Amino acid sequence: VLTLKENANFELKNTYTFTGAVTDGVYSSAMQITVNISDVNEAPSFGSISGEINSDENITSSFTSISASDEDGDSLIYSLTGDDASLLTINSLGNISFVSSPDYEDPSDSNNDNIYSFAVIASDGSLSATSPNILLTINNINDNAPTFINLNTSVEVTNGQSKVFDISYEDLDGDDVSLSKIGIDSSLFTVSDDNLSFTNAPDFS
Repeated sequence: VLTLKENANFELKNTYTFTGAVTDGVYSSAMQITVNISDVNEAPSFGSISGEINSDENITSSFTSISASDEDGDSLIYSLTGDDASLLTINSLGNISFVSSPDYEDPSDSNNDNIYSFAVIASDGSLSATSPNILLTINNINDNAPTFINLNTSVEVTNGQSKVFDISYEDLDGDDVSLSKIGIDSSLFTVSDDNLSFTNAPDFS
């Protein structure tokens, strides 16, 4: 039985030629033998892929590119699979982007934790390969201005009373907020411990 020492690979070498000989100890004969390797379609393959990636919120462009190779030189078609695949799109070059830009304060992933799970499928039309699962973590950026909560714009205080009112506010990004004041009479007031007070209690008389 004649066998190759290693499995044949059509794309690397598809023809083998050698001389075979037989002998009975006295007489011998030889002939040239050619072995032709038939090509078969092989599945695409992915190289090294990072299983964890990051991207800032509000991104509108591609956040990563993941592509495969095909030993047969076939054109590849890409698609996505996984828990959050429907929120993403991939083009013919393997560039992946969001269908709608992500908002850290309002996550749309399946777990609502700003971690999007997906994998890439590469197909040559007959055979396909699926990448390892990928986790995309969205970074929080400072994209929301702090806002006042139910702030009174007109208030009446008792004569001689220093405190005007408490100040409530929120920042959706979770940033530390500092309070200040501006305006013609701002120098007459003090902001401290989230409340507004007269520096000196007013005297109506």
